[in-house]
Amino acid sequence: MSAVDNVGGHITTVITSLMAIAGVVMTVAALAQGAGTILGIQLPTIP
Repeated sequence: MSAVDNVGGHITTVITSLMAIAGVVMTVAALAQGAGTILGIQLPTIP
């Protein structure tokens, strides 16, 4: 394993983690928006 390969692996891991976190955030936001709609509360939409 060269240093470059090591850094590349870390970058891939970080990007994967960020994408996973973003997915969770968007899921929670979608659920919150759905709940708000059911309760009659209009939440600002996330583009």
